[in-house]
Amino acid sequence: MKIEIRRRLKKEGYTIGELYVNGEYRCNTLEPQDRGFKSSMSSMSIQEAKVPGKTAIPTGTYVCHTQWMLKKKKIRPQLIDVPGFWGIFIHEGNTVKDTRGCILLGENTSKGFLSRSKQHVISLTEEIQDCEERQEMVWVTIVT
Repeated sequence: MKIEIRRRLKKEGYTIGELYVNGEYRCNTLEPQDRGFKSSMSSMSIQEAKVPGKTAIPTGTYVCHTQWMLKKKKIRPQLIDVPGFWGIFIHEGNTVKDTRGCILLGENTSKGFLSRSKQHVISLTEEIQDCEERQEMVWVTIVT
């Protein structure tokens, strides 16, 4: 499965994007501020420049699988080997305060806000789990 996140609106403090699964639009995304990091950068340079909890992950392509998320006490999609970051999940939330560096899903119904987040996250999680049962790789590509 190929998931693509297209960052569309970069504002001070947050980033709104669009999530596509195998080329089909699904919903919006909300991340912290995009600071221009790329996955080709070293982890050290990213860690030195990022603002913890307030920085979007680098653009690039990552393996994704489902994993137990302690904070939510639920299984959620997790991105693997993100340079300069750890514990990056796709999960539910409404504002950038809910991200802490992760990717939120939902419908961008007002400035910097997502609605219907839980439904979109559950749906994507189930699709990824289906891929895992078929031993199919899941890739997440983030572009600007």
